[in-house]
Amino acid sequence: MSELTKVAGITRQAYYKWLKHEPTKYEIEESEILQLIKQLENEHKQSVGYDKMTRLIKLSHQIPYTVNKKRVIRIMKDHSIKADYRQPTHKRIQAQQTYEAENILNRQFDQTAANQVWVTDTTELNYGIRLNKVRLHVVLDLYGQYPVSWLITPTETAEGVVQV
Repeated sequence: MSELTKVAGITRQAYYKWLKHEPTKYEIEESEILQLIKQLENEHKQSVGYDKMTRLIKLSHQIPYTVNKKRVIRIMKDHSIKADYRQPTHKRIQAQQTYEAENILNRQFDQTAANQVWVTDTTELNYGIRLNKVRLHVVLDLYGQYPVSWLITPTETAEGVVQV
């Protein structure tokens, strides 16, 4: 026996003390709570966090003593019990048809008369403390480089450019 305790790195006295150890009231409560948590986890398909778990334990009336949230958090953390949350899916609109014209200008941006060539551009602008975003869609006349039309939209869509 003394060779095994040396290999384990403990004293013989500690081994015999552990061998005859009887669980305390607190340890018995912990094991009861853990069993109930595992039962509730299986019933709810591993989708319960510590807050809801605390409420479910209180509603079950299977444990005669009160169990607070901190205790549930600690027990779930010690036994690696986590809620399996599904991430919400975003319902996004499918990509619309893009409008792309052929390159007629060939980088000849100097124009001789007004209203011969118009170009469009979209710029994202941030404003406010929370950095809200809007999109500024502008149609420019290349002759004088002044805006012919403009539109501000909350989202970036091709429809906003087409409306301008």
